Amino acid sequence: AEPDDSYTVLNQQLKEAKKEYVKALFSGDESAYEFALQQLAGFNTWREAGKYLTNEIFRRNTIDMYNDTAVDFTDRLHKFFIDRDRR
Repeated sequence: AEPDDSYTVLNQQLKEAKKEYVKALFSGDESAYEFALQQLAGFNTWREAGKYLTNEIFRRNTIDMYNDTAVDFTDRLHKFFIDRDRR
């Protein structure tokens, strides 16, 4: 899959909860959200993406990774990698 394609797919998968994610995980900064999605979609493995998610998003923004929104975001992201690996 092309990186751009992955980004589009990931964006679609997260779309319905986007407002919530932007607010809770990115302090309302939509461009930071978009940038993070581009980064995440560019990783080849869930492990790499998970590391980025933990360090660059949760830690950097002091997000409790066990709060509902963070868990939801992580679950959907994980599913994206599982689905993509099956293609």
